[in-house]
Amino acid sequence: MCMPTRMALAALAFLVLTPGAEAQRESRPSGTPSLHADLPVALVDTPLRITVSGLTPQQLFRVSATSRTSTDRALISYAVFRADDVGGIDLSTAKPLEGTYSKPDPMALFWAMSPQPVPVEIWDHLDLPPFYPPNPWTVLVEVAPERGGTALASLRLVRLYAAPGLRKMDLREAGLVGKLVLPAQGDQNSRIPAVILLGGSEGGMEDADASLLASHGYAALTLAYFGVDGVPSELVNIPIEYVLQAVKWLQARPEIDRGQIAIIGASRGAELALLTASVSSAIKAVVAISPSSVVWGGISKSPEVRAVSAWTYEGKPLPFLSAKAPPDLMQEFYAKGPLHSRLYDYLFSDRDAVKQTIIPIERIRGSVLLISGAEDRVWGSPIMARQIVERAMQFGRGGFFESITYDGAGHNIHAPYRPTHGQARLGGSAEEHARAERDSWQKTLAFLERTLIAPK
Repeated sequence: MCMPTRMALAALAFLVLTPGAEAQRESRPSGTPSLHADLPVALVDTPLRITVSGLTPQQLFRVSATSRTSTDRALISYAVFRADDVGGIDLSTAKPLEGTYSKPDPMALFWAMSPQPVPVEIWDHLDLPPFYPPNPWTVLVEVAPERGGTALASLRLVRLYAAPGLRKMDLREAGLVGKLVLPAQGDQNSRIPAVILLGGSEGGMEDADASLLASHGYAALTLAYFGVDGVPSELVNIPIEYVLQAVKWLQARPEIDRGQIAIIGASRGAELALLTASVSSAIKAVVAISPSSVVWGGISKSPEVRAVSAWTYEGKPLPFLSAKAPPDLMQEFYAKGPLHSRLYDYLFSDRDAVKQTIIPIERIRGSVLLISGAEDRVWGSPIMARQIVERAMQFGRGGFFESITYDGAGHNIHAPYRPTHGQARLGGSAEEHARAERDSWQKTLAFLERTLIAPK
């Protein structure tokens, strides 16, 4: 393969995503086409304005975006637009006539990307480094005739997970395993608030989100509690004291404001975050994404291991609610989602078991933000978020809890403007999930600002 880069990418996006494309003819504009972005290099959570000019008025053109995955597949999105009366397209307002998304959205070229297999040798001719967060993400945007052919203009955009000057250090002390990311050096006499990040049942660490939070001025500690060297290999009998030790470690650091510490947890990490905050007055704020209202069992790699708790406290396993249910209820849950199935009515029908396993969120002294997707197909996070708020109100703590449930969103709600193609497996649609990520991230940053910084 030796075609020029711009032509290669336009042809790649067109042929991969358009049936019968090779039989269609090219039509060229009469002007001098060009692509523009107001922020060619910016943090990944920063929205852009992308425009095209110099096209033939009222003709159809295809705008595509391409990047490279860590496994050398191509991430591709596209949309077909009709140029306006002066030969321009503004992706903020123009409605796609067809493509990988359907509504005006300047950031859809990013979240609507999906992986496509391509000949691996194509990367010998294209300067596109693999997309592997938290490394910079390079995206090539091109405009071409609607019916295919050579790219008329191209634009290379770089999306950053880390602002310049971030300081990173691996944590392997005090029995802890993680990575601390600090903002660029500022006033050495000023202490900064800290956020602990807890991932879900995948284990490991949340490197990308830690870098992004540090880029917004927080000390971000991504803490591994299982699944990597130095911590348990399975989500089984994890001591809550492990996170409490991380809190003490942060408080002892000279750059940290010891009174301004938050925890962000997702899925099983949200369960752990709420449990930790219920036994520690040091936690000023909690963001629980796809949360749980009760303790669930551990996840063992060995099918022979009997059911055990995921967590311990003061040396004792915490009682946990059984997730076993009849097959028909499980099928109904996966088909209809948590809000339209009977599964969680069944799982919570044993009141005595629920009473023993419920997370005592009324003991949390800080503020709590709950984020869930109405189409969560992993577990009933919107139902459990509602239970958490109801319990908070029963104990006079309702004013400290805020819950947001997004229609059409699934389980893994993260920072915005990243490809959401895989979310359909976990519930919801790519478009609605992208909307939820955009809104929830803005609300998360505002929540952290309000709870950790504004009180000063």
